[in-house]
Amino acid sequence: MSELIKILLIEDELFDRKNFARSIKYSGLNATLETESNAEDGLKNLLENRYDIIFLDYKLPGEDGLELLKKIRQKRITDPVIIITSQEDESLAMAMVKAGADDYIPKSLVTVDGIVQIIRSTLRYRKLSAEKQKAQDDLEFLEINLKTIIESSPIILFQIDKMGIFDLLEGEAGNFLGSQNQQVIGKSIFDVYRDNFSFIEIIKSALAGNKVKNTVQIDKFVFDIDCTPIVKSDKGVVGVHGIVKDATQRIRIIEQLIEAKLEAEKTAKVKDIFLANVSHEIRTPISAIMGFTDLLLDQKLIGDQYEYVNSIKLASENLLVIINDILDFSKIEAGKLTIKNASFDLIELMDSLKKVLKPQAKSKNLNLFFDIDEKVPEQIMGDSVRLHQILLNLIGNALKFTRQGSVGVTIACEKIERDEVLLSFKIMDTGIGIPQEKLTEIFESFTQVNEDQTEEYGGTGLGLTIVKRLIELLNGDIQVESEVDKGSTFTFELVFGLVSDKTKEEEVELPSFADETLLVGKRVLLAEDNALIQVLAKKHLESWKMDVQVVPNGKLALESIENNEFDLILLDIRMPEMNGFETAKRIRSKAGPLSDIPIIAMTAHAFEKEKEKCFALGMNDYISKPFKPQTLKEKILNLVGGKRFDSRRPAQKRLKKLTQIPGEICNFAPLEEAAGNNVELMKELIEIYLKISKEAIRNMQLNYTQDDITALKSNAHKFLNSVSTVGIPELTAYLNIILDKQSAQLTRAELASLIHRMEKLVNQSRVELKVKLDELNSAVY
Repeated sequence: MSELIKILLIEDELFDRKNFARSIKYSGLNATLETESNAEDGLKNLLENRYDIIFLDYKLPGEDGLELLKKIRQKRITDPVIIITSQEDESLAMAMVKAGADDYIPKSLVTVDGIVQIIRSTLRYRKLSAEKQKAQDDLEFLEINLKTIIESSPIILFQIDKMGIFDLLEGEAGNFLGSQNQQVIGKSIFDVYRDNFSFIEIIKSALAGNKVKNTVQIDKFVFDIDCTPIVKSDKGVVGVHGIVKDATQRIRIIEQLIEAKLEAEKTAKVKDIFLANVSHEIRTPISAIMGFTDLLLDQKLIGDQYEYVNSIKLASENLLVIINDILDFSKIEAGKLTIKNASFDLIELMDSLKKVLKPQAKSKNLNLFFDIDEKVPEQIMGDSVRLHQILLNLIGNALKFTRQGSVGVTIACEKIERDEVLLSFKIMDTGIGIPQEKLTEIFESFTQVNEDQTEEYGGTGLGLTIVKRLIELLNGDIQVESEVDKGSTFTFELVFGLVSDKTKEEEVELPSFADETLLVGKRVLLAEDNALIQVLAKKHLESWKMDVQVVPNGKLALESIENNEFDLILLDIRMPEMNGFETAKRIRSKAGPLSDIPIIAMTAHAFEKEKEKCFALGMNDYISKPFKPQTLKEKILNLVGGKRFDSRRPAQKRLKKLTQIPGEICNFAPLEEAAGNNVELMKELIEIYLKISKEAIRNMQLNYTQDDITALKSNAHKFLNSVSTVGIPELTAYLNIILDKQSAQLTRAELASLIHRMEKLVNQSRVELKVKLDELNSAVY
C-alpha cells in the first residue's frame, strides 16, 4: 500500500473546491484532503499542521495567493506549494516560483490526470531535493570535520604546482613552516625552504615524477614527508601532493629506547663480568678445598679424621650447589639458557639419579623408591640435562625436608600421539610439608617457607624457582599439594619426542678408564696463578707420573713453550699480565709445530659462552673448576693418551704407521680397572659394548656413504669411551684419527679403508669379548 499523502487546498470558490476534491477522489492516490477558503484560516492551519503538498489559489479574498505564499515561507513552513491560477502568464509563474512556490497549475488543468501528474512530480522533485540537500549538508559537515582534524592533528597537507608555488597548505603549518598558512599560499616552496637542502631535494625529485618518502629535520622538528607527483596524461607532472607528519616525538622515543637499550646492555655486561668474577673468585678456592679433600680421603685416616674430612667435602659440595643455583638463575633471568633436543635413555637417567641420591637417603634411613610405568618409552627426545636438573632438585628437596618415612618418584605415560609422548612426573615425600597459605610463594625467587627452616636446612631459596622456570622453558607446568607434617607431592608434565627405530641411536656413555700408564712421562705446562690450584693440579698430574712445569701467567707460558717441548698445556682463563684467551690466541697464531700443542682451558666461569670462546680460539677442550680428577684424566687421555700421532705428519704416513701396531686386539686391564675387579660389573660393561658396537660401526659407515663428516666425528666420539673402557687400543687409535683435526687431509679412499679396518676390529673384538664373558660366567669366585 502506497504512503498516505496529506493535501491542503486553500480556495475561496466552492465549485473549484468540489472539482478539486472529485479529482483527488478519482485519482487513485492514497490521499486525504483538507480545505480552507481564505488566507487567514489557511495560514493558521499551516501553523498547526504539516502537509505533504499545499495547493494555493492565486486569487483569494482580501489577500492574494502570492502574498500568502510569502508569509508561509517567512514562517519557515517548507511544505511544497503549488499555485492554482486561471492566468497563464509566464511572468506571474516566475514571480510565484521566486516567492517560494514549487510549481503552478492552471485551473483548466485541475483534472484527475493533471492533479496526479503535478502531485507526483512535485513530491518526486521534493524528495530528490531533500536527498541532494542532505548530501550537501553531509559533505559540508565532512569538510568541516576533516579540516578540523587536519588543523588539530600533526598531519600537514600541501600542494604545489609545477613551478613549486603553494596552492594548498592545511594542518599545523606553524610547526612545519614557522609561519601561518595564508602567508605562504602563492609563494614558492623553493624560496620558503631555500636553506633546507634535504627538503628541496625531495621536492625536486617529486617534480621530476618520482614518489618520494623520506625524513627531514626542519629547525627543531623532525618530519616524515610523503610526496606524490600530480600527473596529467597530456601535460605530464603539473604539481605535487605532499603529506607531512610530525615524527619528532617518535624519533625522540626511538632515541630514548636506543639509549635505554645501550644502558641495559652495559648493565647486563657489567652483571656478566660481576658474575664471572664472583664465579672465579669463589669457585677457585672451592676447587682447592674439594681437591685437597679428595687427596686427604685417599690417605689412611684414623679415628675421627675421616669423618672430619668427609664433612669438609660435603660442606664444599653444598656451597658449590648454591653457587650453581645463583648462576643458573642469572642465566634464566637473562634468557640465555639454551634448551637442547637429543635422544636419551630415560631409564638410564633415573638409574643415575638413584645412584647419586641413594647415599643421602641411606644417611637419613629413608626409603627412596622409583616407580616407572612400563608404557614409558626408554628412548625419548628432549633435554636430558635439564630434566636431570629438575628431578635432582625436586628429589633432593624431598630428601632434605623429610626426617622419616619415604621419598618416591613415579613416571606415568599419559598419552602417546604420533611422534610425541606426554609423561607425568610425581615426587612424593612424607616430610614436614608446606602450609596452604605458603604454597603460592614457594616458587618465588629467594623465598623459603620460614626463617627457621632456612637456619635448619640452609639453601638460597632459588631451587624451586629454577625448577619452575626450567619446566616452563620445556613448555610444561608444575603443581604442588602439601599438608603440614604429612608431606608434599610435586607433579609436572612434559612432552618428549619419540625415537623411531630408523633414527634410534645408542647413547650409552660409559666412564672412560683408559690406562693411565699411557700418560707416564708426558710433559705438561700448567699455567695457573692461584697457588692452591697450582699445588692441587700438580699433585694429580704427578700422581699419573706426568712431568709438570708451572707458570703463573700467560706471558711466562709463551716463554716456556718457546724454550721447551710440551705434550699438553693446561691453561687458566683468568690470569694476571696475560689471560688465557690472549695466550691461546698467540699460541695458535705461531707458525710451525708450536701452534698444534693441545690446550685444555681451565676456568671457574660457569658460562656457556666461555666454553664457546675457548673453542673459537682453537683450544681443544674445556674443564670447569672445581674439576674432578677423573674427568681431567679422561680429557688428557683423549688428547695425549694411547698412540699419540704427530699432527704435523701427513695423514697417509700416520695411517701407514697405524697398520704396524702389534699385539692383541683386546687389553682387559682397563676393563678390570674400570670395574674395580667386580665381576658382575665387568660382565655388564662387556654386554653393553656387545649391544652397541655393531650399530656404532654401521652408523659410521652410513655417515661415510652420505659424506657427512660431522656426523661421523660425532658417532666416533660416542663410541670412543666404550672402546677405551673395554680396552681395544688399536680401535681407540683409529677413532682418534677420525677425531683429530687433521683428519680432513684423509682422502675418501683412505677414510673408506680406515672404516673397513675398524669394522674388522669390531668383529674380532666381539669374538674375544664373548669368550671373556663366557669365562666370567663360568668362573667360580
